[in-house]
Amino acid sequence: MEALDKANSEKNEKTLYAVNITDEVEKILENHDQVIKLGANRVMLNFVTAGFSALRVLAKHTKAPIHAHRDMFAAFTRMPTHSISTAVVTKLARLAGADQLHIGAIQGKPYEPDEIVIASGRTCLKEFHNITPCLPVSSCGQHTGKIAINSKLLGKDALILAGGGVLGHLKVIEASALSMRQALEACMKKFLQENTRKISLN
Repeated sequence: MEALDKANSEKNEKTLYAVNITDEVEKILENHDQVIKLGANRVMLNFVTAGFSALRVLAKHTKAPIHAHRDMFAAFTRMPTHSISTAVVTKLARLAGADQLHIGAIQGKPYEPDEIVIASGRTCLKEFHNITPCLPVSSCGQHTGKIAINSKLLGKDALILAGGGVLGHLKVIEASALSMRQALEACMKKFLQENTRKISLN
């Protein structure tokens, strides 16, 4: 948290860091309280392995955003004969209280084609009675070169995670992170220009 505070003061913006509190169910809230006490501003739960009920209990307990990771989800979504839709997993996680939710990866490493990832992203954001939207997260095999296609297919309301895509550059991590920001800023500038043009035409 000291490192985050230092980074925030240098770049004049707030960084969220998701501390993974996944554990035996009876320990999750204890882990949550401990990391919040130490200054954490977001928590992560591997909701498939912990369970939807664990996610729901955590959502009722916390005021911090919950970053919901869907590890092991393919065990019940991938089989064509008796599986369930990934969008259903997305909807259940949103119902249970996810604030940010992994939806797969645009042109990434998981098995899902882009259209399934896009469908899950829309499930995160579309009107759903009184349930608040959650932020779709594209992750797994992302890097600077995929910012544009993520922005095009998922829109501006999405989070793009690139762990290995940044840290894989062992000697130039700072330059790699900077290139991610520059690519994102360019995409957002283009998005704003296109929407300003549409407003002018109307």
